[in-house]
Formats: sequence, C-alpha cells, structure tokens
Amino acid sequence: MLNTESKKDTFFLSSSYDSMFIPKRFADEIIVHVVSNYLENNYFFKPPLYLVIEGDPGEGKTIQSIAVCNQKRIAVQYISASQLSGKNESESKQILEDTFNESLQLIKSGIYIAIVIDDFHLGNANYDSNIKRTVNSDILISYMMNLAESCIDNRIPIILTGNNFKKVYPPLIRDGRANIFKWEPTYEEKEAVIKSIYGPYMEKNDCNKLKLLINRYKDQNIAFFSQLLNDYRSYLLKKEIEGIKELSPSVLKNLSEITRKNFLEISYDKLKELAQIREKNRRL
Repeated sequence: MLNTESKKDTFFLSSSYDSMFIPKRFADEIIVHVVSNYLENNYFFKPPLYLVIEGDPGEGKTIQSIAVCNQKRIAVQYISASQLSGKNESESKQILEDTFNESLQLIKSGIYIAIVIDDFHLGNANYDSNIKRTVNSDILISYMMNLAESCIDNRIPIILTGNNFKKVYPPLIRDGRANIFKWEPTYEEKEAVIKSIYGPYMEKNDCNKLKLLINRYKDQNIAFFSQLLNDYRSYLLKKEIEGIKELSPSVLKNLSEITRKNFLEISYDKLKELAQIREKNRRL
C-alpha cells in the first residue's frame, strides 16, 4: 500500500479507517459520486463535480467520507473551511487551486483522489445580504463555478460537508453542479457506527452494556460517543502521571504502552460515569 501520510498533513490514505462501519446508503453516495467523475467515455453525461453532504453537527459527515474513500483505496485531500477564509485577495482560491492541481498530478501516477472540504457552510462561499462580499470570496466562487463546468478530462470529485447550505451561493450548488445528500442517521445506523468505534476496546461480554449506553444517550450525536473514548484516555492518564516528575521519551513510551493495555480492559461503569459528566457539561 502506498504510504502517503508523510507527504502532507491534508493527504489521507491509511488502513486505520478499515474497521470503521459506514452505513451503506452513506457509502453508496460517496462511491457513486467519485466513480462517476472518473468513468472513461463520460462525454455523453457530465456528472456534478460537487457532492454536498448536509446534516447536524457531530454525525460523522466528514470522517465517514474520508473512511469510505480510504476503504476503497481512494486518497483524500482534506481542506477545512478556515483554510478557505483567507483575507488577502485570491488567497482562498489559490489554496483550492493548489490542492486541485496537486491532485491532478497524483492521478497521473495512478492514485484516485477525492477532495473533501469540511464545514464548507462556514467558508467564503456564503451568500447573505447581511454579509459584505469581498474580492477574495468572489474569486473563490468564480473559480469553483469554473471547476464545475470544466472538461471531463480535468475533474477531481469534490465533497462539501456542512450543517446548513442555505446561505451558500445558490448557483454553485444548483442541479448539474452539485448533488445534495442530507445525512440524518437512523438509530440503527448510529448504533452500528458507534459499535465499530468501540469494537477494538470492548470485550465481547460488554456488547450488551454498550448497547444500553447507546440507548441511554440516543439523543446525543456520534461525536459524543467518540469523545467518551478520549475522556476515558484522560481518566487512565490521570492515574498514571501522579508520580511522574518530568517528561522524557522513555516516560511517554511507557505511558503509551500502559494506556494501550488498559484500554483493552475498558470499564463500562467508568464509561457510564464519564458519559454523565459529559452530558452535564454540555448543558452548561
């Protein structure tokens, strides 16, 4: 497998996503969009360049998009909305153009790529009468419009994730330029995703307990359950660092090993306690 993680922070191709469960209807939207833009002899039908994935925050729109692509060995160029919010003229457009051109070069070496722009609704493509337009944002929108109309030989499928696209420049995501997929996972889909996240850490006899935890917090998003693992990691570290006087490579290596082993015996009762704390803090 090609190791690309050292090339660039925004370039993903990793087996770490292989065990993540992706609901079929979500995966189908991603794969069909990517494949459609790479099909040969596609001149009779030019597919939309953009796939808009809209939905509530924390429900896995971006991470699942990356995971789907990686599971099919499609590399991902990741861009956040903040990267496309440059203040200098043409800065936003230049970032996207550089990423697009780099992707075109990688395709020539046999790598299939999708560009994922995270939280696109927060970027420079917003179109609101209450927001003052800037030269920078107008240039970005014009460039993205041109990309959508580009010839079939120079197309990289682009996935735009966000919570609400109502204020995004309408012509950019109209029919023909973008397909819109609204992601609202069912309880069963959320449960399957969460179980795949917890799978490497939970013993088989804890599956029913995890199901009870998911049901107890069924109104929380997927990110809530994902962050519980970070809460548990912090809990384990707090117990181990009490006697540490200073950090060193050997100390960090030892902490990493201890934490890894302790994660294999994760405590459901402690997880339940941490979930209560996290839910309480979210209400503050």
